[in-house]
Amino acid sequence: MSYLESEALCPYYITDKSGVIQCEIGAIRCKDNLMHRFIGYGYCADKFERCPFKIALDQYHERALEDAVKEEIEQPYEQIMFF
Repeated sequence: MSYLESEALCPYYITDKSGVIQCEIGAIRCKDNLMHRFIGYGYCADKFERCPFKIALDQYHERALEDAVKEEIEQPYEQIMFF
């Protein structure tokens, strides 16, 4: 278990191993332990609401949900199957 996994984490966080922090958007390879802790605590743990990757992923998922709802609403009645 990494030190980040004991903190409140961003919902998109996956793991961090060997200086690489992974989230749903990709991976960040840190140059040293200080950078790893700065990014990990500054964006993935304590203050993840301000992370630009989280903001971008929130907007992406919101758009995807809106598109899915719009497609469902616009589906012609004839294509709806009743069982």
